[in-house]
Amino acid sequence: MAVIYDSPRCRMRLSPAFERDREKGSVYCDYGRLHAPDEGLYMDWQGERCIAWHAINYEKYYWFLEGCTPEEAAEHYRRRSRRPARVAFEASELGRRLHGIEWSVALKGFEWEYYGERLFSLFDLRQPERWEALRRFLQEYFRLVPQHPLAEDVFGVPRWSVC
Repeated sequence: MAVIYDSPRCRMRLSPAFERDREKGSVYCDYGRLHAPDEGLYMDWQGERCIAWHAINYEKYYWFLEGCTPEEAAEHYRRRSRRPARVAFEASELGRRLHGIEWSVALKGFEWEYYGERLFSLFDLRQPERWEALRRFLQEYFRLVPQHPLAEDVFGVPRWSVC
């Protein structure tokens, strides 16, 4: 079961993943632009099949949000660098104290504060230049890191074809 929250700038789809062990579990959070469908990952947008929902916990997004170039992001991938927001959260008192689904929810809130405007403006349809910058970033990133497990087309849709 997913809950979708529509803000004036983007959509957020939250899905719990419960485990039998109380200390485990998480909340998945995907972001979409206001035209993202309620169901499914893909859609047709401006004559193109594209990926409509996005998880910023993948390095292809968080290195962009950090302001890295595709070359810098590719180097971070090769070095297996950890995402800065998560490292900062894990070092916080809250990150050390919580576990399981509570930890996951608190991480999402921390990321919203950590990235702030950089995150939410990225999905805002009124700021198409940010979205086009992301598309260019992703295309170059996957050219530089072709062995990345997420580099391959899915159902014929290139990973940089985001909408």
